[in-house]
Amino acid sequence: MSQRDVVAMNVMISGLCRCHLTADAIQLFENMPERDVGSWNALISGLGRKSQGGTALFYFRKMRSECNEIDVMTMVSVLSVCADLAALSNGKQVHGLVIQHGFEGRLPIGNATLDMYAKSGCMEDACVSFNKMPFRNVISWTSLIAGYGRHGLGLNALTAFEQMELEGIVPNNLTFLSTLYACSHAGLIPQGWRTFNTMISKYSMTPRMEHYTCMVDLLARAGHVKEALNLIETMPMKPDARLLTAVLSHCCNHHNWKLSKIVGLKLLELGPREAGAYMLLSNFYGRVGDFGGVANVRRLMLNRGVRKEKAYTWIEIHRTVHCFESGDSL
Repeated sequence: MSQRDVVAMNVMISGLCRCHLTADAIQLFENMPERDVGSWNALISGLGRKSQGGTALFYFRKMRSECNEIDVMTMVSVLSVCADLAALSNGKQVHGLVIQHGFEGRLPIGNATLDMYAKSGCMEDACVSFNKMPFRNVISWTSLIAGYGRHGLGLNALTAFEQMELEGIVPNNLTFLSTLYACSHAGLIPQGWRTFNTMISKYSMTPRMEHYTCMVDLLARAGHVKEALNLIETMPMKPDARLLTAVLSHCCNHHNWKLSKIVGLKLLELGPREAGAYMLLSNFYGRVGDFGGVANVRRLMLNRGVRKEKAYTWIEIHRTVHCFESGDSL
């Protein structure tokens, strides 16, 4: 292009972030002769989508310090970043800015605020945000249900699902997934089956792998491993590594060594790239005293080039989010 305006530069920043080239996006942003609110939004939202929330918050603070205007898109992006980081103090500050600028009545803002409080462990504040919304859509209800499920409040999630139906909101695939997840983590087997069957019979939706995974996890978590395996046999698609990993985990937890070995071998036949599956199977062989099996699994990991990634955790101290990996010290 002989001339590149701000719009073209903004689109390029967004595109680079989508292609995981965030360093190039930042360099392009820093070298822009002029920027508008769209430039900041493209970078902040792009970094947030690529799990670089700390950097996204840095640029939001820089945006504010340079007295740039903010809009609804800015607030939605930053609230989403705070939700992903569970950065409650930052989220509350952003919520204050939302109120200050009069954005609170906007539907995307309400959904993002609800999601931020739910993911930050404040379901009471999430419910307050939900109840203050002048109108709600399926995203609002799904976020509320997902929040209840995340905190083990399965009955509350089911009540919200029923209320959503009463208000005439048609649930989507993600709504059912969130409801099944809530049932799974609360051990609500009859309610989970009813939700699963409602999805098929009432709304004519075809369950996806994620829905079957939730149902299998619900059954296996409660010790109904054989019933979970029967459900897998009736699935219209082949099970993936994530589903079998969930079954293997619960087989080991319930000391069902025979099924653990069967599921573990099926898992390795798929050739999964997830190190967690290999570690589960290796631990299983170790618990039953089959150290030859442990060596075989570790050798297979090495041959397939699968490496166990370090675990990370985030903690917020004095309004700053810190990331630690296993082995770090304060």
